[in-house]
Amino acid sequence: RFDILARRHAPKPPFPPDFESSSKVIDILQDDTFDLSTLRPLQLDLQTDMLGILVDAGRHYFPVKWLKRLMDVLALLQYNLIHFRLTDDQAFALRLESQPNLTCPTHIYGNQRTYSKDDIRELLAY
Repeated sequence: RFDILARRHAPKPPFPPDFESSSKVIDILQDDTFDLSTLRPLQLDLQTDMLGILVDAGRHYFPVKWLKRLMDVLALLQYNLIHFRLTDDQAFALRLESQPNLTCPTHIYGNQRTYSKDDIRELLAY
């Protein structure tokens, strides 16, 4: 799941006029055929320089390909912050060579996947 951190009304929504709901963002991220050029930047009067989302990867595994697509969409919408949460009280979704016993995937929805150090490097480089 991911959450919008800055929740403000956008006078010009970022989605095309025939877009049914912003809840379809998940569909955009999963559909490589969606034309991202139809998205428009948010027109917000923010009192901060940051607009971002929380990606809760501590409890839900998101494939690296999906996360890259998310970054593409957010860049088009002029978001500039991703809070990528890898841990919580029930999981530690990062495999560390120095602390292999620390790795603990969440068991929500039967998930057993975690991120490697190379996955994180790939996302940072992207």
